[in-house]
Amino acid sequence: MPAREAVEVGGDWYDVFRLPHSATAIVVGDLAGHDIDAAVRMAQTRSLLRALAIDRDEPPDRVLCRLDAVLAQLHEGQTGTCVYGQIEQRAGTWTALLANAGHPPPLLVTADAASYLAHPPEAMLGLPALPQDRTSATVPLPAGATLLLYTDGLIERRDRSLDETLPELRDAAADLGNQPPDQLCDQLLAQFAAEPSDDVCILAVRMPAHDAN
Repeated sequence: MPAREAVEVGGDWYDVFRLPHSATAIVVGDLAGHDIDAAVRMAQTRSLLRALAIDRDEPPDRVLCRLDAVLAQLHEGQTGTCVYGQIEQRAGTWTALLANAGHPPPLLVTADAASYLAHPPEAMLGLPALPQDRTSATVPLPAGATLLLYTDGLIERRDRSLDETLPELRDAAADLGNQPPDQLCDQLLAQFAAEPSDDVCILAVRMPAHDAN
């Protein structure tokens, strides 16, 4: 959802793709800037992250470290945030392995509750970061649950703090937990970003139910 003010383009993006080792990669990110240059750098970063993730079987934190190195060479001074995750099923249980580069916390939504993931955000993209500065967290994904990733345009307000808007988003997502993913996204956009002052991106990933084939 583009910002309502002017026709500028920005650096928000999302991506979903299959990895060679059968996991599914999910990404939501936001590069700083609101102009054509930001949009071009965003498109390049999206493609770079795809290529780096597919090139080697590595956890998300290592992939983001390699992305940092490439961005420092190609786009010195460019900063941004993202959540990169790998979702896979093992022994009948779905899990997400997630790394967070300075991004708003992912939200895990079940049929009657919602909670932010406890793994705190780490260094933004484009800032000097050592390999040990990034980590990946494993998150169990219950059957039928929804993992919600989003950019800051959904919850940031000039006149309100995140201490207010983050709980409101959590409560709204909990109330909508039974909705299909597309309706969940549409209703959250209508409630929190009907006329956004910043670009907004939402990615909802629904886990199969127990009886799904």
